[in-house]
Amino acid sequence: MEVHKPAAIRELTAAGDIAARTQSDLSFRLRGRLSERFIDVGSHVVKGELIAGLEPGELHAAVTSAEAGVVSAESHLRQAASTLKPEKVLLLKKYAS
Repeated sequence: MEVHKPAAIRELTAAGDIAARTQSDLSFRLRGRLSERFIDVGSHVVKGELIAGLEPGELHAAVTSAEAGVVSAESHLRQAASTLKPEKVLLLKKYAS
């Protein structure tokens, strides 16, 4: 077997910018710090695929705050309902208008 050197090697130098063919703007419903990344840069993903995980600290705080809001709203509802009952009785007996 014989190995031959190519007859001509031509070198080309050019200037330019390299840019992604497509770029996507992302938006998120929750804010927080990333704890995990499940894909690599440049990977193809499909709708619904999990791409990253968030640190649970801020999420737990948000859930706790929301639960406290529910408890407060339920308390206000019970208070309003108990206040309404005597007034409703007076109204039905035509003692109030």
